[in-house]
Amino acid sequence: MLVGKVIKVACVLMFMVYNAFGYSSSHGATLIGPAGSLTLMERYNLNVSIDNVSSGDSISSVEYFIDGRAIPSPHNGTSFNEPARKPGVRQIFARVTLSNGIALTTDTLAVNVQFPRVDDILTDSTIVAGMNDAWSVSLTFSSSSSVREFGFWIFADTRSGSSISYEYGELQNGITIDECADFNSVASINLTGAQDMQSSLVLGGGRYTVASFHTHPPYLCSEGIGRLVGPSRGDLTPHPQGIPGIVYDFPGPRLDFGHEVSANPVATTWGNRRTVFPVFQ
Repeated sequence: MLVGKVIKVACVLMFMVYNAFGYSSSHGATLIGPAGSLTLMERYNLNVSIDNVSSGDSISSVEYFIDGRAIPSPHNGTSFNEPARKPGVRQIFARVTLSNGIALTTDTLAVNVQFPRVDDILTDSTIVAGMNDAWSVSLTFSSSSSVREFGFWIFADTRSGSSISYEYGELQNGITIDECADFNSVASINLTGAQDMQSSLVLGGGRYTVASFHTHPPYLCSEGIGRLVGPSRGDLTPHPQGIPGIVYDFPGPRLDFGHEVSANPVATTWGNRRTVFPVFQ
């Protein structure tokens, strides 16, 4: 009885270890892949191994399936290392045919493919250049009688290449206000046009909204209460798709008349660290 219990415990422990490292097995075929999550365009790094194969037998073919759809050739080797081009929980399994005609199917492995973190977006040279250009436009259109915010959506394109390509949308402007005449007025912007595109192909990618960006104008009034810097109360309203926000503002903690208008902007983020849901309209 003691030996039986030891064997049972050992089997349970082996099962727990396999699952902890992303192993999924069935009928002697094992699919090994990433445990936990991937970020868009990280590689799946999937491998298939066969247990208890008779001497002389070998693997004749391997067919991978993502979300129930077969991956087309030539992706039919024992390893699959394509980039993850679509977000969401991908359900993956493999079907193996041996040289003796026996067909084996692995268990399904769930791989959660996530959007990029806003911190990574802020290091992209294309996006930084776009934000700096928007900041310059914001300063150009600012005066003691007229200020407004400028901004755009930020997209991640996974349709080609081996890494994420970031791009930004059309520069949009918010409402024009005269905050010196009305100290209660608040500049704001309502970005429009965030719409994602995704290929219908099993290995196709898409263009996804991954962040919003806008500027805050200088404070040019000779009197009044000034303002705090960073995300405003209106900015902090959560986006329905959980899209992170980025704002360019002056160094803080607050602005009063006479502050340094030529100071370099400070990027502040709010909300989620990465988009939660794609924006399909």
